Amino acid sequence: VDNVIEIFNAADFFLLEKLRKLAFESLKRLCNEDGNESKSPELLSRMAKLTVPLDDGTIADCIINSMTKISFDTLGFGRLSLEGLHHFLSKSCEKSMQFVSSEYSILRFAILTAASTISHEAFLALEKRLPTWEKVNGYSNNILTNKKISESVTNILGSLFEYIDFRRIDAKILEKIIEPLHIVPSSNIVDSYRLQACEKTSFSAFRGLLNFKWDKNSCSPTLNISNDGYTVTASQRTKEYQCVRTNIPMSSGIHELCILIERTCNYSWIGICGDAFDPSKNAKHQRNAWVLCTSGELYHNNEHTKVTQNFDRDNTKIVVQIDIKKSTLTFTINEKRCSTSIKESLPSKLYFYTSLRYPGIVKILPR
Repeated sequence: VDNVIEIFNAADFFLLEKLRKLAFESLKRLCNEDGNESKSPELLSRMAKLTVPLDDGTIADCIINSMTKISFDTLGFGRLSLEGLHHFLSKSCEKSMQFVSSEYSILRFAILTAASTISHEAFLALEKRLPTWEKVNGYSNNILTNKKISESVTNILGSLFEYIDFRRIDAKILEKIIEPLHIVPSSNIVDSYRLQACEKTSFSAFRGLLNFKWDKNSCSPTLNISNDGYTVTASQRTKEYQCVRTNIPMSSGIHELCILIERTCNYSWIGICGDAFDPSKNAKHQRNAWVLCTSGELYHNNEHTKVTQNFDRDNTKIVVQIDIKKSTLTFTINEKRCSTSIKESLPSKLYFYTSLRYPGIVKILPR
């Protein structure tokens, strides 16, 4: 990590193609480690420190693409410098890139990183007022009374605020958590309030189209998920209907999932669910799930309503769309649409969700 970038640049300058290739392959291995094991934060910080131009389409793109797959909620402070974060945001905003971190999580990381450069006390004061994304709902912030900390963090972050998309941070989060800190310039917050009030549809909390996959950690043990995460197959042991949800929570905006029921299993279910769900329990019996059965009936908490024709056939394509602001759930089955309004209050976090048994196979398709 300490010298791979320098080796790459030296090899590039002196036209040492073999050494350049070796350095680049080493860099890719460092970036492509799973999740937060990736060394891309350290590499990006190193690049920023050495003022290496980020318009180089090889190492810069490799590092930045890797950074979009890292959770800023669990990224250790000190691994990514503010200069590295600035380069990452300025570069990635030019492209349509999928982030696994919410916009709030990125802002939180920036504020706490800036605070850590002031003092440990400043870091702790802000850390207890900035919950992680998983705990943000229902949180009410205490006003930060130390104006010196607020002013110092604002000055340190400076132009970085230009690269935060405040439209993607819910107005309630801005009001209850961010605004009382007096760190983000009031113009940014007011503009976000105005845009969110005027927009007919809300923005996603995440940048880019979310890369939904089936979550191996929220899956019945009798269901098998492919290595790429897009296909779930019910094993022969799956006599009863079992469930799996997607990997990324949704809390605002409009989201779609395109799936293919590659192989039917008498009945299958597809829809949305909340955080509290039982992967070993049929979807139609779960209280915080809204799922469409291949029989054409929409189920929620053991109640069901006929909304479309039976589509229990192999290779059926379904697009599920949830508009969280309007509480509407839309299904498009082989180009035919049906919609429903959800009357109950939606859970704070939602996931796409399917229920199947042997020999069922359900695949997430690219959009």
